[in-house]
Amino acid sequence: GYMAFWNEWKRRYNEGLMQLSLETGREMELFHDGLHYFVSHKNGQWSLYCEESKEMQIFPGWKALYKNARLGERLLRDVISDVVFDDIL
Repeated sequence: GYMAFWNEWKRRYNEGLMQLSLETGREMELFHDGLHYFVSHKNGQWSLYCEESKEMQIFPGWKALYKNARLGERLLRDVISDVVFDDIL
């Protein structure tokens, strides 16, 4: 029960931090599964860029980014508890 509690706490904390940062237009540097990602926006479009693979995903808004962005083979929202926020700008 102890580990389940902390895993759920981390998921909720990271989800809240991610959504608040996106809602307020903050850019982020993320780390997941050995890869570094940068979330940014320009002219209403949001992007998720992986430094190692040089892959860029473009989305029409922050909600679309949160719903559809992929970190590797999995959706960002499905692995949110494993994401490390390196920086929120």
